[in-house]
Amino acid sequence: MKRAALLFACAGALVAAHLAASAAGLAEHTSVIVGMPVSRWSWLLGPTHVIVHLAFVVVAPALAIAGVLETAFSLRASRLNDERRRG
Repeated sequence: MKRAALLFACAGALVAAHLAASAAGLAEHTSVIVGMPVSRWSWLLGPTHVIVHLAFVVVAPALAIAGVLETAFSLRASRLNDERRRG
């Protein structure tokens, strides 16, 4: 169960990072990708927002699904072990 909690915590951290990046307005700085920076910080903030967004869209759901599967398999394994001990 500790692995499942770690998977859920990592997914939650990615969601929190995405929410923070959205609240900070980093999406405006993605214009640097097409060569139109908003400020001199756009060269750092634009790609950062893209990476955080991709992690939110791709990695966070995979981690959450892995956490659900880990929980389900560990519960199933513990039930099987209980049945084997009983008889």
